[in-house]
Amino acid sequence: MLIRSIRAENFMRFSRLHLENLPLHGVIGIEGPNESGKTTIGEALLFAFFGKTRKSLELAAARLIRWEADYMSVEVEFTVPARGDFLIYREIDKYGTNFVKIIDSKTRRELAAGNINVTELLNKLLRYDFHDFHQSFYLDQHQEILGGDSQEKFLERMVGLAQIQEAANNLGKENEQLEREYAHYQKDVQRNLQQIGKYEKNILKLGELKESARRLALEMNSVEKKKVAADRDLEVLKRIAEDHGKMAAALDAAAAWHITELRDRLRSLVENYHFFDKAQGLERDFLERNRDAFQAQKGSLEALEAMAEEFLKLRGHYQDLVEELAQRTAAGDAHSLVGELKLLEAELRQVRQSGKRASWLFRLSFLLAAALLGLWGLLFSGTPAAQRLLESFERMSLARSHALLCLSISGSVALLASGLFFFGGRRLGGRARHLAEELSLLELRILAAEDDRKQLSGAMAVSEKGDIASFIKTAENVNDLVRQKHLQEFRQRFQKLYQPEGEKEYRKGLREMVRSERDLRAQALKEIQRQEMLIQEIQGEHKKLRSDLDRLENDLRDCESQSSKKDILLVKNEDLELRSREIFNDIECRRVAIDLLRETAASIRNWIGPALSRFVRGVLPRLTRNRYREVKLDEDFALKLFTSEKSDFLELAELSGGTLEALRLALRLAFSQTFIGARTRQPQFIFLDEPFKMIDAERTYDILSALRDLSPDIQQFFVVQPNFTSEQRAFFDRTIITQPGSTELVFKGNGAS
Repeated sequence: MLIRSIRAENFMRFSRLHLENLPLHGVIGIEGPNESGKTTIGEALLFAFFGKTRKSLELAAARLIRWEADYMSVEVEFTVPARGDFLIYREIDKYGTNFVKIIDSKTRRELAAGNINVTELLNKLLRYDFHDFHQSFYLDQHQEILGGDSQEKFLERMVGLAQIQEAANNLGKENEQLEREYAHYQKDVQRNLQQIGKYEKNILKLGELKESARRLALEMNSVEKKKVAADRDLEVLKRIAEDHGKMAAALDAAAAWHITELRDRLRSLVENYHFFDKAQGLERDFLERNRDAFQAQKGSLEALEAMAEEFLKLRGHYQDLVEELAQRTAAGDAHSLVGELKLLEAELRQVRQSGKRASWLFRLSFLLAAALLGLWGLLFSGTPAAQRLLESFERMSLARSHALLCLSISGSVALLASGLFFFGGRRLGGRARHLAEELSLLELRILAAEDDRKQLSGAMAVSEKGDIASFIKTAENVNDLVRQKHLQEFRQRFQKLYQPEGEKEYRKGLREMVRSERDLRAQALKEIQRQEMLIQEIQGEHKKLRSDLDRLENDLRDCESQSSKKDILLVKNEDLELRSREIFNDIECRRVAIDLLRETAASIRNWIGPALSRFVRGVLPRLTRNRYREVKLDEDFALKLFTSEKSDFLELAELSGGTLEALRLALRLAFSQTFIGARTRQPQFIFLDEPFKMIDAERTYDILSALRDLSPDIQQFFVVQPNFTSEQRAFFDRTIITQPGSTELVFKGNGAS
């Protein structure tokens, strides 16, 4: 794996970290004072790929978030040769909620998301975990030189010694378990043989037990059939009792029903009695025993239904009469009695007005006639007044004879007119009296019709609640021949039902039917009790037979079970013996495998030391300016350096600090090369955190000049150091400079900031 870019936000000391266009081949120098964030770059790589860092092993990962921020994120673009370019993004907030994903850099397609899926994909791509990476490709400035248990265990795991030892231990544990299992199988075989001998004694009783069980089963079947029939009869009786209870409740409530509802309910109750012809079995027997009661109930219900039906028809006739009376007394109808009354009143007013006019005309004409005849008489009296009157006529050129003639004619006409007006007034007075009499009679008819309508309306309301007698009594007072005929027919047919002696209307009959239904229900309940006692007896007999049969079946099952168990034990013994032989062979095979694994582990221990020593011998002279050329790593991984000055191997404690650091770098490169060959088999980068703390400038120069050529598989080097000389920087393909006071680090590929 090779790194293309590193980007982070709010990670440790950096609010922003952007390292772009990193060279895939060569040496990248990271230079800066202490506390300027050099090691943070390596920590960002650890966090991006594994979700933890060296510091987060002791602290929570959320503590890596920059102090004023709520979250941090790290994004790394990397290349896996022959597999492609990828980008991993990991984020965590201050509450510990984290998110991680891997995408394909070219297609931008998401390949995995979530810790589990990303870890699985990284294992496939990289073939190492956090511990492997930290021990192989990350040189920590605080790590020891092959002195720590973790490095020794890593080396054993890297070359397969740990796995071989674990496999040998597992095989040993398995052998212990197999040996215990083998002994257990042998005990089981002996115990099964003893049990088979006991089973054979009981198997001889099987024939006798089967015959006894067959006889009891036949008796049980007969008793069960009797119980089924008894249960069926009990259900029939319960249904009969329930039906009669419902009938009694319905009849008891009939007195409160309205007449229309009464007719419909009675019809439904009558239909319930038609089941008599369809009854079967026990229900038929019960009905036959109570035939008279059923027939009486049915007849009474049919009679009440017929009465209700005819009464509704009679009510309909009188309802029509109420509507006719309402129409007769309606004020807005010209053909009604009220309309006729209004016409008579108008005619009476007109006749009376004409009479008054005739009376006044009679008086006027009579006075005129009297005046004219008085003048005529005055002219014959010869009085001075008469003379003055004649003089007046003469002045008007009217002779005395002509004046007398005019007065006589006018008086006669006025007298005749007064006579005509007098007799006309008498005739109009007679007509007015006749109209007043007709008006009085018509008012009486209207009052009578209104009274009949009100009485019938009240009777109709009462009859709706079932008060038939009150309706009949009210209807008798209404004078209508057609309705009276219908009423008479109804009374003759149903008088005994709606008005029995000593009881009001038909409710007494309903109560009698309620009592009859309750008697039938009580009789059904008695038969239910007898049937339940019979069922209890059958159940007792069935229980005894069941107990006997269960006992026999248990014995039979025991014998059959023992027979089956005998066969099973025989087969099981064969399997146990076969399994015992297989286990014995497995034990022997594992013993041979353990011996081979131990021999292999010894061979690897004898090989790994020289192999690492060869690589270290190849690079150590270039790291120590040819002062140390020989190194020895024994089977216990104890490391020693040969010095020509003493002509002997030196312990690590005898070496200087600079030599120890050079040796540590050589070993780390050896571990990396060995791990690549054993596991990853692909080019890899390595992160070296201050590898030259105790090495002088000349040795540092030599090491930097040799880094590119030490291993063909380690192609990308990140070298962290507080400062480099200008000669040393000449070996870097890129140089990243960090500043102590800066919280941002941006590197575009050709400089740093």
